[in-house]
Amino acid sequence: MKTDPAPAVFFDRDGTLNIDTGYIRDPESLRLFDGVPELIARVRARGYRVFVISNQSGLGRGLIRPDEYRNVSRRFLELCGEGSIDEVVYCPHDPSCECECRKPQGALVDVLAERFAIDMKRSFFIGDKLSDIACGKRFAMRTIFITHGTGVFPSSAEETPDYQVKSIAEIDALLP
Repeated sequence: MKTDPAPAVFFDRDGTLNIDTGYIRDPESLRLFDGVPELIARVRARGYRVFVISNQSGLGRGLIRPDEYRNVSRRFLELCGEGSIDEVVYCPHDPSCECECRKPQGALVDVLAERFAIDMKRSFFIGDKLSDIACGKRFAMRTIFITHGTGVFPSSAEETPDYQVKSIAEIDALLP
């Protein structure tokens, strides 16, 4: 029995869901922005799949060991809530590698969309960097740029988000 494609919300991690303090190596130093677990629960309750796609160049640059990344990722999932995120995927490469999995490239989105039968036109990509917005636009998703109050918004046409918000609390109103 074939199921209809589901909508999804693709989140960036560092700077979007958790405070970006640089290359996070210690799981105890990871801090989510206020309201993240509650937002993810509401997103799931509305029928969206939830994914996290993250560029983790600290691995490729040798600034984070693989075991440190795994420990931080485990802590991230614990803080978000058991079973709240369908999958976390990441690009471990240094930006100079020009790989297909580093945002704004779309290899990781392709993999998730196929594996989980995602309806991209009903989906969102939420992030704090231009590469997040460009990645979402590559797949015709609606995009949300979050500043967490910095007031910095993208300006070029290919990087102009559909929505711009200052906090996690403002995202709820944008998701049907």
